[in-house]
Amino acid sequence: MEINIVNVQENYIDDIFAIESKEIIVPWSKDALLSLIRKQNIIFRVMLLDDEVIGYYSFQKVFDEGYINNIAIKREYQSKGYGTKLFEDLIERAHKFEVNALTLEVEVDNDRAIKLYKKFGFKEEGRRKNFYLNKKDAIIMWLR
Repeated sequence: MEINIVNVQENYIDDIFAIESKEIIVPWSKDALLSLIRKQNIIFRVMLLDDEVIGYYSFQKVFDEGYINNIAIKREYQSKGYGTKLFEDLIERAHKFEVNALTLEVEVDNDRAIKLYKKFGFKEEGRRKNFYLNKKDAIIMWLR
């Protein structure tokens, strides 16, 4: 089995949207995902296991900071190290594009994601009350 992480092309959007719809509380629309491909300040990458899309991420560069829009791994591949590999690529890309700090929001109950982010040095720096449609709070995390 071969793992590749590459820039997103339009032909990956249906697979990304399928993962997004299952794994993300408030999923982005296909049009919104497509729009990320066309923006200059967006890094949007997909993880392929052989030829299957199993994960993706995107972040937006604003000056020397990056805002992580989304990151997800297909459910059947979670807790197998793929999220770590994907996040390593994200951090590497951030450094390549001279991003000195990264931020994201994560649902307060998403223990698996919070553990991954902390593994990479992210720290909780705030909360957004009732941030998600299910009225759960979001933890604001930063890597500086």
